[in-house]
Amino acid sequence: MASLIELTQAERLAEKLGRCLGAASHSDRLSDAMLNALTERARRAVAATAWDEADHDAAEHRLAAAIVAGSDAADRGAIDPEAAADALTDMDAEFPE
Repeated sequence: MASLIELTQAERLAEKLGRCLGAASHSDRLSDAMLNALTERARRAVAATAWDEADHDAAEHRLAAAIVAGSDAADRGAIDPEAAADALTDMDAEFPE
């Protein structure tokens, strides 16, 4: 895996948001509808940050992989799902559409 320093801004954003989304999917406080809405917002943010189509494609793949990694980390107890849900809720409040 490339270090976060070697990634583009869109890929770094995708990595961070994806891990948070994956872990938060284990929280009972966020409905499926809310998680889906937050995932769509993350995709739009990643797309807006990408330099070009290749960067966008790479970042989309990284987002999907990071969601799985975040979910796995929550399963292992490495990420607290409630803390991830709090972070997403805070982000949603700070950056309304």
